[in-house]
Amino acid sequence: MALPPSVPPVVVSCVLASSAPVAAVITRFRTTPRWTCVHRWLIDEARLEPGAWTKLRLKERRCRISADGEFLMYVATGPLGGPFSAYFGGAVAVSRVPWLSALTDIVPSCVAGGGPSKHALSAADQTRLWNHFPGSRFYYTDDDWPQDLGPGWQRVDPAEFRASDFALNSRRAIVLAARASIPGRVHSLVAIVDRREGGDSSGDRHRFFLKSPVAGGSRFQPLESFVWAHPHRNGMILAATRDGHLQQLRLHDHADGGHSWRLEQDHDLSGLRPSPKPAPSVALRPL
Repeated sequence: MALPPSVPPVVVSCVLASSAPVAAVITRFRTTPRWTCVHRWLIDEARLEPGAWTKLRLKERRCRISADGEFLMYVATGPLGGPFSAYFGGAVAVSRVPWLSALTDIVPSCVAGGGPSKHALSAADQTRLWNHFPGSRFYYTDDDWPQDLGPGWQRVDPAEFRASDFALNSRRAIVLAARASIPGRVHSLVAIVDRREGGDSSGDRHRFFLKSPVAGGSRFQPLESFVWAHPHRNGMILAATRDGHLQQLRLHDHADGGHSWRLEQDHDLSGLRPSPKPAPSVALRPL
């Protein structure tokens, strides 16, 4: 399938750990066949570890990574005759990041499906794995937002903002809004959704802005190139861009009240090509 030149071939999503500088990076290809790959981003080491390639359709918004960044609870749909059958709404399993070898038996995420996994660990180990994800639901609604953005985001009342703050057409209401403080800075990130969308597709659902204090109010700078953003530390943010880059940027304040960004990391995922291979033994070991 050929894409228009303006459409990037990949969509990058990140699932960030809450207690470790680690993210599962899910890169989905728009072309046919629709491959997806998973990387482990060791943020403080500025390193990406390549992992699984799959033709399963990962539901990025429903996936969760354990607090320590070691395990991934992934929700996916696949061929009609398999355990992740799209006909039954898909299924859920837990693996080691960045692999998708199911260390648990496969659990239906909707009406049916699932089944045993050839890599499933003992019943006791499976219980320990599921305990990394207490209270997780296998389906997604707007009530769950902004969980998929990461642990630093807090939902706020959309009435705090006006459409004019974000240069939106006044006929487009802000449906959802969230804020995340940038450590060590007076700025914050703001995410809005100005229309309701079903499903789990990534890319255009969120709009991100940098909120800066100004005399008498705030200024909202659009971050048009971002499809995902998250505060990191000491004035840094993490971002996935529309053209398939994974970045860490540092925000610098200027004496005149302005600011600038300095690129600390830039991982270009737009040129990836499918290269599936078996999971290594480390991905399959007992707990």
